[in-house]
Amino acid sequence: MHCSVFCNLACRLRGRPASAQLVSTLSAPARVQTEVLNAAGRPVKGIAPDQELPAGIRTLLWTGQSEAGLSVPNGRYLIRLTARSADGTSSQALGTVLIQR
Repeated sequence: MHCSVFCNLACRLRGRPASAQLVSTLSAPARVQTEVLNAAGRPVKGIAPDQELPAGIRTLLWTGQSEAGLSVPNGRYLIRLTARSADGTSSQALGTVLIQR
């Protein structure tokens, strides 16, 4: 049985101190990984580890911190969500967040 997965991602800053609210939608159950990358494409923070999730909408928050727990410098960051279905089909969604303190 073929089961493709589609995902999308919306990012916006909220509150003080600013945190990025990441809203994603999956069309089918999938193994999902969400990460923050800097402008050079290097990983800054893994927001959600590789985990099996059901279809639907979910919200994650990124506090603007690196893996080391330090505040990241001002700038534009890329949020990458990768979803893989049980049959191996994958989909990727990208969003950006601008950090200005």
